[in-house]
Amino acid sequence: MRRLENDKLSIHFTWVKAHNNNVGNETADQLTKKAASGRDGKTAYRRIPENAVIKAIQEKGELQWQSEWNFTTKVEITKTFFPDIRVSKSLRMRVKLAIYLQGTTH
Repeated sequence: MRRLENDKLSIHFTWVKAHNNNVGNETADQLTKKAASGRDGKTAYRRIPENAVIKAIQEKGELQWQSEWNFTTKVEITKTFFPDIRVSKSLRMRVKLAIYLQGTTH
């Protein structure tokens, strides 16, 4: 790009709709994939999007939470109402609500 600018040529970028049978875009896609691959054909660039990392951490946390919820001997009555933590999560279950539910069933 600097060489082109030094030769007094202008460079302009524009958005092109992807997967729209645009020959230039398709060629750019192929060249990008080729450049991202090593000589052995394996991908040389493996960056994971931040939202994928966050989702994986949340899922792991929920599995751990469910496991702890399943094996706790406390709040047994509350667990009969909410056996799955996903339900309590959608209700924004808090300690005070759990205590209230536990207390109302005695």
